[in-house]
Amino acid sequence: MFEADCPACGDKFIERIYDFGLIPPVNTFPAHGEDCSSSMVPLVLNVCTSCWLLHLSKPPKLELMFENYHYRSGSIEGNVQHLCSVSEFLGSRFDGSKKILEVGCNDGTLLKFLNKKFNKCVGIDPAKNLDPQAQCDVFTGFFDMESAKVLSDMHGLFDVVVGLNVFAHNIDCVGMMHASESILQKEGVLVIEVAYAPKTILKGNYDTIYHEHVYSFSLTSLQKTMQISGLRVIDIEMLETQGGSVRVLACKADADFPINERVGQVLAEEKKMGINNIELYRSLSSTIEQKITAISAFIDRMNQAKKRVLLAGAPARGVVLLNTARSRFEPGVVAADDTPEKQGRLMPGLNIPVLAWPEITADDFDVAFVLSWNYEKKMIRDLRDIGFVGSVYVPFPSLKNLYQL
Repeated sequence: MFEADCPACGDKFIERIYDFGLIPPVNTFPAHGEDCSSSMVPLVLNVCTSCWLLHLSKPPKLELMFENYHYRSGSIEGNVQHLCSVSEFLGSRFDGSKKILEVGCNDGTLLKFLNKKFNKCVGIDPAKNLDPQAQCDVFTGFFDMESAKVLSDMHGLFDVVVGLNVFAHNIDCVGMMHASESILQKEGVLVIEVAYAPKTILKGNYDTIYHEHVYSFSLTSLQKTMQISGLRVIDIEMLETQGGSVRVLACKADADFPINERVGQVLAEEKKMGINNIELYRSLSSTIEQKITAISAFIDRMNQAKKRVLLAGAPARGVVLLNTARSRFEPGVVAADDTPEKQGRLMPGLNIPVLAWPEITADDFDVAFVLSWNYEKKMIRDLRDIGFVGSVYVPFPSLKNLYQL
């Protein structure tokens, strides 16, 4: 799917940046003994030199990635805190009479917060295995024009559509934005959060590149994608989540909203950094190669020194990092993670067991490798709570020995 043409603007000016090889879908954690060799999928990063959208070649079918989903929003303390802050932001921006739709509501954690602030909150999510939390009105399915019609027939048009780290995940992102435009009131607002390419991928932090992240947005490329969908960017805010994200507000193209000056400032900053210059993307290839080489060398050093390694977290980004490395940890490494759907299973493509934190015996390990480095403080707290004493390494933004606990 879209091997040649840009999936947003449709142009054919596509340049390949990096081929990561075969990688498993990052949130399909297999059971012990389950053969998942057939699920390995090519992971290839491209850029459109017309609209400057970073995107993947031939992403897997949505059903493979999302209908049975091993990520739960409410299982990560730092994420719950962020979702609480999102509800505070929405509560400060919109009055309680507004009707809100959350796209990709997962287990309903954000909806639970929003229900305390707004009279009507509805969610939609494709995962069939996640039971939304109590008192959440959730429609199971993918968000597109068809489901938007069903939702509008059921609930009418919405004042606010919210999508956190979901609009970059859908193969038909333009269709998803069209659906948002269609279900918004005339003066409605779309609020999305996405990983911000200038602070993640374009700095070589390649662990945010995986099949679920079909797109990696700059504001330049996001603005063009929204324009195609009949939307207009009106505000932007930088966030620390996911290693660097943006919150973008948009409205219908003909809605009467002023554009915050921050939008122009960010676009100017992106132009200055060369966001519309192919040389920026060509240099990215060597940066990714250097970081993969450094991770591979680290694994080799741990193996040669016979270090007993504990992986702190089993996030999607960690699945990418370890599958793209040219070396593998020796048997005995395990991962500790809070997500119940991952516990008792294996990290995809790696045969590494995932355990709950209380199951970890700290004395069995010399080194902790923090895969969930974007939740560094929480991971360090978890390591201290189990009594871990040893070296703590993080892979990004640069591979280093962070602590000696």
